[in-house]
Amino acid sequence: MSTASGIVFTVILAVLAYVSEVLDYYGVIVALFMGAIVSIFGGLEWLLLLLSFVLIGYISTKFEIDKKREIGVSENRNGRRRIENVIANGIVPVSVVVLGWVYLSFLNHHYQTGLHEIRFNYNIFIGAYIGSIATATSDTVASELGSLDSETRLITNIRRKVSPGTDGGISFVGEIGSLIGGLIIGLVAFAIFNDEFLLVVAPISGFIGCHVDSLLGATLERRDIINNEYVNLFSTLVGAISGGLLIFLSI
Repeated sequence: MSTASGIVFTVILAVLAYVSEVLDYYGVIVALFMGAIVSIFGGLEWLLLLLSFVLIGYISTKFEIDKKREIGVSENRNGRRRIENVIANGIVPVSVVVLGWVYLSFLNHHYQTGLHEIRFNYNIFIGAYIGSIATATSDTVASELGSLDSETRLITNIRRKVSPGTDGGISFVGEIGSLIGGLIIGLVAFAIFNDEFLLVVAPISGFIGCHVDSLLGATLERRDIINNEYVNLFSTLVGAISGGLLIFLSI
């Protein structure tokens, strides 16, 4: 797919996201910008992974939404993701796409030998991208499903029972949701890149990033040192590093 076609595709999906209440107005604008960047510097394959996260996040957010409202753990604005959510979860994967493009373009332009090794190492960027997307997905699914589990414990003190939706809270349902979210991204990545190892990279990096999110929530966020957006940002960064590292170790 050409860059122009990818951007048109992104615009259509952005409109659908707004109409179907996946994102609010400003969230759509930022998502459109990010989607265009991914289309230009990565291509349709990278864009599909990003869109998979948006779709999975929306479905898990809307799941039992009435019950979530009743117990006070529903996402703001009836499940719509806001501009803060979009930036916090999207800035790392978008940055990885751009850095990967710069790496590949610069080295291909300046070096005429070793192109196979250059392209092979480019897979590290793919792993980092998948790791960041898997983290965002795992965390969203874990939070949305886990908020329905009354047996929620604080990650820094498993013996301490806390209310569903508490920062840093984990539950059995949430743990399963985390693994499912990462596995779904792994399946999508495998279908796109035809690499079986991605079925391992996505769940592991997603699981790691998701639990970093919980740890930061239980420590820094609960003390108002950082807010939820920074927690999401740092956790997706850890997910990206984990995904890239797993690919590196497999080379």
